Amino acid sequence: MRITGVGHLEDGGQALPGGLIEKYLCDAGAVPVIQHEHHRPLDVGRDQRLFTTKQRIAIAVRDGGCIWPSCTAPPSVCELHHLDHWWEHHGKTDVDHGVPLCRNCHLRLHNEGWRITRERVPETGIDTYWLHPPAHPVTGEAGEPLRLTSKSPRRFTAA
Repeated sequence: MRITGVGHLEDGGQALPGGLIEKYLCDAGAVPVIQHEHHRPLDVGRDQRLFTTKQRIAIAVRDGGCIWPSCTAPPSVCELHHLDHWWEHHGKTDVDHGVPLCRNCHLRLHNEGWRITRERVPETGIDTYWLHPPAHPVTGEAGEPLRLTSKSPRRFTAA
């Protein structure tokens, strides 16, 4: 599910496109508020947990920067993307469920409908991450997923 409408900032109420709202929710968390028809709050959900500093370091060591295939952004400029969106799939804030993306690649992923999945080989416990392109607007077919590879120098010692 992609956010296709607009969202509004709490301070000032400026409208933002759905893809940008989705990106912010992925990276920063939110407190959902359920309102009735006259906009009175009825229920306030729980705040979603962000990646900790230690988790960010672990992911940076694992991936070496933006994981998008053609990007060379270092870990210091990356945001962490939750593989499973918290509001739709109740995504976890675990190292295995987060990948680094620079701001441009993170926005591209959310705005254009790309997604990243993880596949674990049970025998080895090694994870492979896949980048799935969005469906073609006319045919509805998606291209083949691309295998994402680590850009970390540690990847050679892990093999």
